[in-house]
This record gives sequence, C-alpha cells and structure tokens, in this order.
Amino acid sequence: MVNQKRIALFVDIDNMPLNKKHVDNIITQLEKSGEIVYAKIYGVTDRRHREIICDAVARGFETVPPVYPTRRGSTKVFDIRILVDLCELFATNKSIDGVAIVA
Repeated sequence: MVNQKRIALFVDIDNMPLNKKHVDNIITQLEKSGEIVYAKIYGVTDRRHREIICDAVARGFETVPPVYPTRRGSTKVFDIRILVDLCELFATNKSIDGVAIVA
C-alpha cells in the first residue's frame, strides 16, 4: 500500500484468555489497515504464553510480565500503564497514525 497507516498495538493478555491463535488473528486484521510499527503485550507469563512471547520477540514486539497488585481488589493493573505508555509513545514518536488497544 502506498499510504499505509503506521499502527501502534497494545494488548493486555492479563484481562482475557488469549492464545497465540487469537493474537495472530488480531495482528492479521490490523495488518489489513496498515503496518504495525510498535507493539507491546502486557501480562505474558513464560509458562502460559510461551508461543506468544516467542512470536512477539520474532516480530520485534515488547512483552511485559504480569504485575501483581499490592492492594486487594485492584485488578486493573495494566490499564493505567497502557495509557502512560501510549502517551509516552506519542510524545516521542510523531509517525504513528493509529492505535489499537486490546484489553
């Protein structure tokens, strides 16, 4: 595509039971709209998400291990982190045309 969008992808696996097939489908659908130039996958564990981690590393995506809340009832650990990372990305990278958040 000539005017392909440059997309940043943020996925919070901690919120939902996604496997590699689901993540591949998300990536395939996004690639129809443009090029994924930045991606970060939150909440991946070596034991449960080994395939996702290997694929993410091969694609140049970042992975973030789970964070366990210190306060009882605090389950939305990555929601704020994703927004902070998104703001930092936009402040430092002006070439992003679109964002996809899967949470």
